[in-house]
Amino acid sequence: RGVVENEFISVEIDWETGGIKSLVDKSTGVDLADPEAPMGLFEFAIERDHGMSAWIIGDIRSSRILTDVEQLEASTGAYKSVFKSTRKFASSTVVCEVIVRAGDPTVELNITSDWFERGDRERGVPMLRLHIPTSLDEVLPRYEIPYGSVERDLTDGEEVPGQRFVDMAGGATDDGVGLVVTNDSKYGFAVEDTSLRVTLIRSSYEPDPLPEIGDHVIRFGLRPHDSEWNVDQSMKAGADMNQALQVVGTDVHDGALAASGSWLSIDQDNVVLVAMKRKESGTETVLRFVETAGEDTEATIKLSGPLAAKRASQVDMLEQSVDDSTASVGDGSISVKVPAYGIVNVICD
Repeated sequence: RGVVENEFISVEIDWETGGIKSLVDKSTGVDLADPEAPMGLFEFAIERDHGMSAWIIGDIRSSRILTDVEQLEASTGAYKSVFKSTRKFASSTVVCEVIVRAGDPTVELNITSDWFERGDRERGVPMLRLHIPTSLDEVLPRYEIPYGSVERDLTDGEEVPGQRFVDMAGGATDDGVGLVVTNDSKYGFAVEDTSLRVTLIRSSYEPDPLPEIGDHVIRFGLRPHDSEWNVDQSMKAGADMNQALQVVGTDVHDGALAASGSWLSIDQDNVVLVAMKRKESGTETVLRFVETAGEDTEATIKLSGPLAAKRASQVDMLEQSVDDSTASVGDGSISVKVPAYGIVNVICD
């Protein structure tokens, strides 16, 4: 009971807590979960009263892991399996769906909460946090930052900022395996030993006395990986979580396009497209790229269809021309030099 797998992963749910007590990456055979501390449990904590509560995280006065599950149900189909757990605490409710899909190496956590906790000087600041322990011996976490990523060796529970992903990369004794945790809306992370903690909801009381009251919907992805995993793959996993393909229904009709194809592709994995937009003062298209591996790289961007380029030039972030543009066009494709960890903007039409 509570075991499901696809071609990439095997997952076992702890029927007592609703957490994940086994997460096996079939490509490595490594179980990244700790059965004694399941992934995906919640902590309800209260900070002591302190000033500037919206900006400063204070000392924790009390906390408890929400191990009591009011309801746990499973539904399994040909495409996906869902384990849904419901927990009630104080004046609030949190529901977590653990979702495993066919053909998908990522376990999704779909979290909803009816949050009615109020902070004040007498009660302090209530908060809800998600815990994702791992079985790794050691980790060096890497966090996404604007247009890049950074490794931080802070593993004593210090909360730090991040964006769409945290890579809990294992050390030498773990043979380089790890777990990428993606999310769609949270930015406060803390690693303690080899466990990741994420702040989900926090009811500060100044200047806004009721900042978080209401319904919350939060999504996470747990993606095991081997030692060959690269930063660009973490960035793409974060983008997949936040910019999923949209399926559009239509009728049966003739069309000019082929059944499959690509309008844009990049020949270097370490160069990632992070933005595509119309020029602020014109009709040209602006493409923005970042380099993720710390290597000076010349990339070729193959464009076709409505994106096929006849002209291209490099611009700065304000879309002003630069004197040392490296962009050139040939056969509808663009070549451009991207410096190590650099940001490059190309305008084309």
